[in-house]
Amino acid sequence: MPQTTRRLFYPLVFSFSCFVAFLLPRLAASPQDQPSDAAEITRDLLFLAPSGLDTQVRKPTAATFVSRRFQCTYKGGSEWVVELLRGGSAEAFGVKRGKVPFTWGGTPYTLAGHSDDDRAMMEVFKSGDPEPIVEAFLWNRELLATAWFPMLEKQKRGMTADQFRQDLEVADPLIYALQTAGDSLWVALGHSTGEAEVGLGTVIRFDLRAKQAKLYQPPEVAACAVTQMLAASDNSVWFAAQRQYEGTILPCVGVMRLDTSTGEISKIAQPGTPPANSVVTMIGESEGVWIGTDAGICKGSANGPWQCWRIVPTIALKTETPVSNRPGEKPSGKLPPGDYEVFWANVGFYEVTTKDSLDAWLAADDFTEAAARNFDAEPYKLLNTASPPTAIRLMDKPGGDPLGGAISYRAALEKLPTPQGTPPGWVRVRARIGWIPRADLQVVPKFLPVELSR
Repeated sequence: MPQTTRRLFYPLVFSFSCFVAFLLPRLAASPQDQPSDAAEITRDLLFLAPSGLDTQVRKPTAATFVSRRFQCTYKGGSEWVVELLRGGSAEAFGVKRGKVPFTWGGTPYTLAGHSDDDRAMMEVFKSGDPEPIVEAFLWNRELLATAWFPMLEKQKRGMTADQFRQDLEVADPLIYALQTAGDSLWVALGHSTGEAEVGLGTVIRFDLRAKQAKLYQPPEVAACAVTQMLAASDNSVWFAAQRQYEGTILPCVGVMRLDTSTGEISKIAQPGTPPANSVVTMIGESEGVWIGTDAGICKGSANGPWQCWRIVPTIALKTETPVSNRPGEKPSGKLPPGDYEVFWANVGFYEVTTKDSLDAWLAADDFTEAAARNFDAEPYKLLNTASPPTAIRLMDKPGGDPLGGAISYRAALEKLPTPQGTPPGWVRVRARIGWIPRADLQVVPKFLPVELSR
């Protein structure tokens, strides 16, 4: 081979070899092996919790809600009308700010919070004035240590309360909701969540005429953020909180109601759909109080009764559709036309419920972990994409090749009786799931009535 040709040939061979080494593992990877992207795709498609009540709609028999991608109108009874929002919802779930403008009596004001090394404050400024008209002291190191140390001392073994008080960072107050009612400005507060930062879940009433502030910091929400609030027409204030830190969201205490005439705070119980096990995403009022959570929506009053619906991500199949145990595999059967609940999604496929079951094997410790995380039943966990869920690989036999097993992200796994002769450390499980191509199928929320306990 001529020297000039060799100079061109060997670099090309080297480049091609690198390209093949880079590409082949990706070509060999199954379509579902996209945990990060799939978690974000699934969140965007399947987290359908209502984020607000459309107050522009004033029909006595209807209430309209918005979520990330849909507008849903309740018509009465069990009738709901669902419409796709072009461009998405105007208000994203979990909005938080350190400074918010508002208007009272036709005059513009600004609500602003700040903190230093020792304490946090919230202040109201009249437009153009450098000094606040009213301010509220929120928390200091002593209050923060008292509220947080009992919860964190198990995680920080050996640390004393005095050490915690010295080491904590005083968080900035964050405004999640505010509403004017008469002479009052009601504010729901959380706090920044950087390393070692702590604050107190707080509801504030600013009396703008008297220029006074009153704080409500019930111990149930002390280590949480008050993220939803409603100053209701009966002069009560409803609010809800959630735990949040390090990119993680967890339920807190559900929904609480403040009787402004007595100062008494009580927890609102919703039989059948306890909000303590859900993340509350909205509280609104339209012919009653509406509470939206990650899993469903309820209508009622302080004294009941409550009517609730589960929000189910659904696709409608018009024709028979091939279904596989794994996305992209040879179909194992066909799904008849009908509505199917969607559990997971990636670029090309949906994981859906099926009537037929997939029976397989799973390591006992993997089954224990999957059952404990309850990921299939708690939609709020879709928001925690900072730590995407680990795929559960179902085997066709104990100790089988995991790459040859079916995969499950959110589907419930039923434990079957252990057959005689099963090797130690393995369980037989059943999953009623299948994977179908996404094609042009649209995920739409479906509202299913919840049978409430009496």
